[in-house]
Amino acid sequence: MALRTARRRPGDRFGPGSLVEPLESRMLFGGSPFPNLTDLENQNDTVVRLNTNYGDIDIELLDTVTPITVTNFVHYIRDGDYDGTFFHRLVSGFILQGGQARFLDGNTGGVRNIPTDPTIMNEFQRSNVARTLAMAKIGPPQGQPPTPETINSATSQFFFNLADNSTNLDNQNGGFTVFARVINDASWAVVTTMAGLRTINGGGGFTTLPVNASYMDGQLITEADLATIRDAEIIKAAGTTIFYTQHFYYPEGFAGSTINEFLPIGNAGDTAVLYQVIVRSEVINGDITTTAGWYRDRVISTGTIAPHTRGGITISQFGPGGVPGTNDLVPQGVPYAIEVQATGQLAVNLSHYDFGTSTGESFVGNSGPATMWGFGDLRKENGSVFDFLVWQNAGSAPANLQITFYFQTAAPVTLNVTTAALRRGGFAFQNVTQIPDHTNFSARIVSDVPIVAALSHFDNRGDQQGSTALGVPGNGSEFGIVPMGSGGAGTNQILTFLNANLTALVVSVDLIYQSPFFEDQGRSTLVIPAQSRRSVDLTTLGNTRINSGERFSVRYRTAPQGAAVYAHAAHNGMTDAVSNPFAIEAATGILFAEGFMDPARAGINVFETLSFYNPNSVFFTGTNTNAAITISFFYTDGFQFDHTANIAGGQRLDLDLHTLQAILDEGTMHSRFFYSIRVTSNVPIVGQMFHYDLTLGGAQASGGFSTNGTNFGTITRLDAL
Repeated sequence: MALRTARRRPGDRFGPGSLVEPLESRMLFGGSPFPNLTDLENQNDTVVRLNTNYGDIDIELLDTVTPITVTNFVHYIRDGDYDGTFFHRLVSGFILQGGQARFLDGNTGGVRNIPTDPTIMNEFQRSNVARTLAMAKIGPPQGQPPTPETINSATSQFFFNLADNSTNLDNQNGGFTVFARVINDASWAVVTTMAGLRTINGGGGFTTLPVNASYMDGQLITEADLATIRDAEIIKAAGTTIFYTQHFYYPEGFAGSTINEFLPIGNAGDTAVLYQVIVRSEVINGDITTTAGWYRDRVISTGTIAPHTRGGITISQFGPGGVPGTNDLVPQGVPYAIEVQATGQLAVNLSHYDFGTSTGESFVGNSGPATMWGFGDLRKENGSVFDFLVWQNAGSAPANLQITFYFQTAAPVTLNVTTAALRRGGFAFQNVTQIPDHTNFSARIVSDVPIVAALSHFDNRGDQQGSTALGVPGNGSEFGIVPMGSGGAGTNQILTFLNANLTALVVSVDLIYQSPFFEDQGRSTLVIPAQSRRSVDLTTLGNTRINSGERFSVRYRTAPQGAAVYAHAAHNGMTDAVSNPFAIEAATGILFAEGFMDPARAGINVFETLSFYNPNSVFFTGTNTNAAITISFFYTDGFQFDHTANIAGGQRLDLDLHTLQAILDEGTMHSRFFYSIRVTSNVPIVGQMFHYDLTLGGAQASGGFSTNGTNFGTITRLDAL
């Protein structure tokens, strides 16, 4: 029998709407272990995971056997076209077919065909035996011989061979191209479970539609009644034997007529790292059909970064008059989260230019998604301040979020929202009527599945300022550190603490200077009532060392012992604002993806500083232990040099890269300007990076950002030291 494309008539039981072209989604899953390489026919073949509502199916693509068909299938995968689709045809003991259509919004939006690429050349090479996948295509009219048009008619639809169908399918319509195989028994068990479902006539050509036991005859068919592919993703690229084991997340991304967005990526390791960059969209106005031509997410870039090398991509860069750039990787007007999947450890940073300023932050790594996130300092000032609380649901189940906003004196306000699997969600606070205008407040997110959350802040008053920063994950911490603060003319440092507990607590703040060493200089104490927040502007403490512009580290501790707060630090200076969560962990390794220094502008309008604090001290551990650190700089051409330093226990260090002669020489003599940074230490330390570029020029916004970097190696919570 021929395998044909199903079509739909208006009025079928799938609900309103007609089958027109939409688009689709993507992600990588952590549910099932990766398959064994020994189970692959060729260990360099591409591996794809289909995450279904019955479990994960891992398939090996036959890259060298059917290259045209594999390329076609991979394109649908990377465009997200198979995500959210359902298996629409089941013939027991024969085939299970999918790759045609999806529900648009889960239940009520009707069914739409996915967009299809041009037909491809048939590549029949392998027999249609059980546990293989083949491409579906249009058969010739009844009684007519096949033609080149029918033989080469495959587009998006594929099927699993449930039995040995070689006698039939190898010998009709030029043979059906087998392009993949199910890798292992666990994956095949998922296929056979779906193959055991009963079928109904769903109308519109879906005459053998498999349905779950939950479906009752005569009812409107919903997505919950079907066997669906929740997400389809490449989990191992062609030409490598290493899976994408590392994930890096940041939930803030947007392209527009005044926005440039870049993604610096650094590989500080000793081996090449393969990566893919995925963007996951937010639903626009409740309608996923209008998400600028894509359904949920897509792979926008793949590549390899050589050892000890700085790389990266340009996501979007507006053209004359604000039109989209010719090489933009995303459409304008779609909010999205960004995920980088890689075969090894990377440093990844968001560099975003908008609202007349720049923002940046390091991506959180594999351990980053959490079920709770706290934010100390948010603002609502309609017409002048634009704060955005955003999050990424990195899992394959919906995230139910309880978001509580805390104020200085008023009672907390709680909102409940749901964000679909593998999507971005968020608030623009000018649209949140439950929060009064002209208000500073804090927030805590509690989710039933792990998410990644961040805050972006833009202030259009006067000299435009902006920042973006991750929240503090988990329950907060009893201790926190900001490695660098400073005061002086035109500069201030504001610390904000959120006490989400049901009892009051006390926060003691210490300022730690580099020389001479006065650990308790500038100590202040804040009493924070239950479910409330407090801020302190350090320049108001009357400390002459702050107001003279001297640098310091900030350390807090809560009382009673074990009580935890969420804390953020905002630093205003150099005509911009930057923000950081207080670090609650120390590590023996820290990565910073984005470094840039132009010797001609160094110290004039380009400034870059690394700051460190060594918590291995009497305060934390009962004894002072020296930290011997090595700071390695990796350039875009693979050149590397190292800088070493020592930090006594309980003390701090600043390294101004705009005055570091080795960096200036590389720019002057070798035109090396862009680099990533790796910091290693014999004991866990806390690090921070400040970057300011004040004269980018033209329509490009300028300003700075700060980041705590990405920790690796031995990572220890400060409250566990």
